[in-house]
Parts: sequence; C-alpha cells; structure tokens
Amino acid sequence: MFSLPQRKGDFISLVKRLSDIFLQSSDETVLENVALSLRYLSDGDHSRAPDGSLQLKNITQELVDRLVDLFDDSPSDGSQSEATSKRKRRSTAKSPNKRRRGESPSSRASTANVTDDEDDDGIDESSTVAETEYGIYLNLMRFRILFQRCNVSPYLQDDDGDASDIDDGVEAICSVVADGIAKRLNARKPSAAKDDRTEDGSVGASTATKHTSIWDKDEKNIAMVTAKAVEQSLLLLVTATGWKLREVLEEENLVVDDDDDDIMEEADKDDEEDEIEDHVVLRIRDRAIALVELCYEQFVQDSAVDEDDESIATHYTDAQKVFATRVQLVGSRAATDLRCLFPKELAHAASPLLRSFSIVNDGRLIGGFVRCLRSKEASLRTNDEAEEEDMMGIDTLLLPISRTLAYNWKEGNRREAGVALAHMTGSGNKAHALMSALSKVLKKNDPVRYLEAQMASLRQSVSPCYHFFPLFFPFCHLYQFVFAPAY
Repeated sequence: MFSLPQRKGDFISLVKRLSDIFLQSSDETVLENVALSLRYLSDGDHSRAPDGSLQLKNITQELVDRLVDLFDDSPSDGSQSEATSKRKRRSTAKSPNKRRRGESPSSRASTANVTDDEDDDGIDESSTVAETEYGIYLNLMRFRILFQRCNVSPYLQDDDGDASDIDDGVEAICSVVADGIAKRLNARKPSAAKDDRTEDGSVGASTATKHTSIWDKDEKNIAMVTAKAVEQSLLLLVTATGWKLREVLEEENLVVDDDDDDIMEEADKDDEEDEIEDHVVLRIRDRAIALVELCYEQFVQDSAVDEDDESIATHYTDAQKVFATRVQLVGSRAATDLRCLFPKELAHAASPLLRSFSIVNDGRLIGGFVRCLRSKEASLRTNDEAEEEDMMGIDTLLLPISRTLAYNWKEGNRREAGVALAHMTGSGNKAHALMSALSKVLKKNDPVRYLEAQMASLRQSVSPCYHFFPLFFPFCHLYQFVFAPAY
C-alpha cells in the first residue's frame, strides 16, 4: 500500500509526525514504540523506504546536535553562573539565521525549554543547571532507544565536510558523551579518601573545598537526573560498541557457524602476527570501561577507618549517597554487558583481531562489582524473612553477576563465583532459585572450577568464626591449611 503513488504524501506526513513525536516525547514506552515504527517504515520492501530512512537520518543528526550543544553549554561542577555565561557566549557567537541540520523551529524551541517535557523528578526547571541536566538525560534516552532499535551508524557521518580529528561518526558522538559524563562523575567523586589526606591524616583544604563545591549545591533531584544521564550514556556506549563489533565481525568474516570451530581451534596459524592495539571497537569499549570504573569510584560509606583504626569524619549528603548507589548499580549492569560482549575466551582465538577484543584484565571490573554487591548484601538477606521478596536487589546484583559467570566460566573467577554462590541460602526463595540454576550451568561447563568456587564460598562464609565462634578455631585452621593452596 505504501508503494502506491497516491499514498506518497500520506506516507511522508506519517513519518514526519512520528519524527516530531519522537523528538518531543519523554515517555520511554512511547519512544520505544515510535522507534520500532520508524525502523519498520525504513526497512520494509516498499518503495517509500528511502523516505523513512531520510527521516531517521534527520532524527539522528538532530539528537547529535542537541547533545553536542548541551554538553558544550553545561559545566562539570554544577555552577549555574558558568553555565549561563557559556550559553550567552554561544548565543552571541552563533548566527541568528543559522539552523542546525534537520531542525525545525518547534524542535529548537523544545530543546531550549525542557519544561515542555515531562518532569518526573520534580526538579526546579527555572534553574539553568537543572534544565541542562534534564535535557541531557532526555536526549541521551532518545538517542539510546533509537540506536538500540536500529543501527544509525550510517547516519552519523558528517555531510558538511567539517574538519575533525575523529573520522568515524560513531566514535565522535561516543567521545562527546563519554567526556561529558566523565567530567560529572569526577566532579562528584568522594574526596575525603585516604589518598586525598595530608600526612597528619586531616583532609586538605583544597580537597574539602572540592567536596563542598558540588554536593552542598547539588539538590537530590538534580543528582538523580545526573545519575539517570550516566545510566543512559553507559547504555548508549554499550549499544554503539555492540553495533560496531557486529559490523567488524561481518566485514572480517569472523562470524562462527555452529559447525565451524576453525576460528577458535586454529590459533597457531596467526600466533606470529602482531596484536592489534588500536581499533575503533577497542577505543569505544575502553571509554565505556573507563566510565564504569568511575562509577565504582563513587562508592561512599558513613565513616572511613585508617590503618590505626582512627575514625575519620567523612559526612556525605543524602544526595551523594543516593547518587553513588544508583551509578554503581548501572555501572555493574554495563560491566556485565561488556564482559559478555568481549569474553576472556576470545584470548585463545586464531584471529589477532578477536584476541585483541578479549577483556583479559577485568580485575577492576570484578572488584568494583563485588564491593557493590557486598555493600548491599544486608538488603538481600532481609528477603529470607520478608513476606514479599524485594526483586530489585536480585535483578540489579545477583542476576548480572550470574550472567557474567555463566558466560565466562571457562576462564571465570572462582572468588567472584564464591561471592554469588554465598546467596544460595539466606537471601530468599528467588535468590535460591537463581543460584541453583547458576550452579547447574557452572557444574556442567567446568565441574572442577565449580568445586573450587564452592570452596571459596565456604571459606568466605566461615571466616567470621575467628572472632565469634572459638569452638570453630580448629576447623577454620584445618580448612585454611587444606584448601588455601587452591587459591
């Protein structure tokens, strides 16, 4: 029906209306449905598919322009005066008659005034900082949803021929997003750590100033919007990495069929080839990993204790605690996705390109995830006695770590598995069912490694007996003597 000549005007009107809805809506469900519709209209076997692709290109370029402008306007430390001055400088530098690519007056107005969008966090929209942060979050969410539903990489190339140090359009926008979010995470990173203190143990003046300059001004709602922007940026980077990885695998003919194991088995053929250290997939992946590590560095606790057991007053605001919890959880999710996209097993591939993709040094990712899990274990343990179990902790902590362990078990970390298997009991029925399913997978793939993971879990479980159960001393020392060499 779309191919009929008399329906051309109706089709163009339809895709334009869908484009306007996508660029103005803030509801995630609406955005998901519109993105699916646009993908269907642009990928069909009808003669109007190029018109649908043109609208997708306009949407993509509009979202990229919005994000570039918003990140360029916004400060990293939450200073409203700096944001206002930047915006004034940019408005005077731009020509009043110049319009961005694919931008209509209505879409430009909606970008400048985010009060037209739904404000589910109740932030003060009169604030320039609040408007900018909320605009970044909304446009990141729109771009992420569109990128997940269809590969917009071909639409990210610069048609104006502007000089750029980055040739790839995907890497260009990923760099802008990663740099902008990294500045926000660095500005909000806890500063009252031991490394930031002076020799006498007191917090330095510059450190204290840095600590109060952001969190004493940051309201809780604004901090949560920034945390949502961090989540959307990580999902966007993981999505971009996945699409680029797929393109590279297809171009290099590295897709393995079910009956073809040559890529993994014939590793000796390419052993003499140089390892690949610079690739667009590696660069985007490393940016995502750097953001995940910054998320883990947001870890806060009510008090820090130094080597002499002297308590150091580190008072954190409620906004900082909520922000730290949120970004660590979204960082854990992104870390899981990256470790599944680039498993350790690729290090044994015949292709040097595949070997370079493997995340071999994942110690910081594992350590950050485990620390985040341990800090939230108390809430998981309450499920054992609760009438209605809280699935949030299971979905955000136990499920991601289980997925990573199952996917990488041939090269898996035993102690990481031990931390997860410790929730076989005492964390509710849902956690027990999840750990039971994980145990079956691990035991089937590598029973010896699974037994060593159980030993690690048992060792971690009985370690408190040194202080609280004197009768268990002989057993603990015997256990450590017998099983310690296994680690």
